[in-house]
Amino acid sequence: MRIRGVVYDTGIELLPGRPSRPDFDPDQVRDDLRVIATALGATAVRLVGQDLGRLRLAAEAAAEAGLAVWLSPGLPDAEPPAARAHLAACADDAERLRTRGAEVCWSSAGRPPCSCAASSPVPPPQTGWRP
Repeated sequence: MRIRGVVYDTGIELLPGRPSRPDFDPDQVRDDLRVIATALGATAVRLVGQDLGRLRLAAEAAAEAGLAVWLSPGLPDAEPPAARAHLAACADDAERLRTRGAEVCWSSAGRPPCSCAASSPVPPPQTGWRP
């Protein structure tokens, strides 16, 4: 299988008060992902960001556009309990999307995906994940 992918930023705040994407227009996101799938000929998109609502919307739009979805949630400088809860909630969203037929891969903290397509993402607390 050959993968042609693009990284799509849904917004992350690496510096306090300076988000990478201050504006997030759902219609623009849907349009961007359609263009990525059609005009660019991509087969996958890696979605990076920290807001779960934004990631969820972008993941659904990417799946609707026919793209494989690689979710990369981030929560910079989070304490371990908050990071685990954040990743688990994103994994739940990924699993719901996967059960609806989308191809979903999990990639957290900039690491390569550890589960793809046929396997479902497992919330980090169950995998022994440690921040």
